[in-house]
Amino acid sequence: MKINIFSSLVFGAWLISIIPAISSQYVQDTTELEKFFLTLKDKPSSQKFENYLELEWLQGSIELFINKHFEPLKMRYDLENNIFEIKWNQQVKLLEGYKVKKFRWYKPNTGRQIQFVNCVTFQSDKWLTGFFEVLEDGPLTLLVKTELVKPPEYQTGSESSIYYDKKSKKMERKEYLYIAQRSEVYLSPKKKKDWMIYLQDKSEPIKYFMKENKLGFSKMEDIKKVIHFYNSTD
Repeated sequence: MKINIFSSLVFGAWLISIIPAISSQYVQDTTELEKFFLTLKDKPSSQKFENYLELEWLQGSIELFINKHFEPLKMRYDLENNIFEIKWNQQVKLLEGYKVKKFRWYKPNTGRQIQFVNCVTFQSDKWLTGFFEVLEDGPLTLLVKTELVKPPEYQTGSESSIYYDKKSKKMERKEYLYIAQRSEVYLSPKKKKDWMIYLQDKSEPIKYFMKENKLGFSKMEDIKKVIHFYNSTD
């Protein structure tokens, strides 16, 4: 009996001595992606977002301002609150948008990669929050920003008030086109002559390209083609 008691004591002491080592080894074996999820807050079951940039969960990647990159992530982005929802092991975690420098989505139906960049990475004459979608990248960068618009006013009796659908808090959205040179970003021009200010160093080939392809500056798809041509022309 004494031998058994002594053996138990020795085993117990040995087990206690290796527990820190086991814990340490577990942390070392945890992947960077798993560590990242452990730092995120759980989404409260009572918290509901309505105004997603894309309603479906999309695979993608995130780059933080602290020079950390994580992928693959299943996520969606809430426009109204500037918050990412990230799904992990049947849980939904939250990540504040101000911590994210850029992110990408992969559209399975088209095979396209869509890149977004935080608005604060550019200098602007007004404070911008949220993200730009990058339409064309290069010396002249074409960006689009989706913003929420307040619901229209409705007349209720003799009083005018803002009407919100009680069943849904979804808001209307509007896209604003921007153009960036180096680190400065500007709301896109409306007139051709104002566009040509940005394109003046290649004005002749641009004019010829637009004439041959019957392009203008009133449609986004036309503008994308013009900016792509500008960036790819020496």
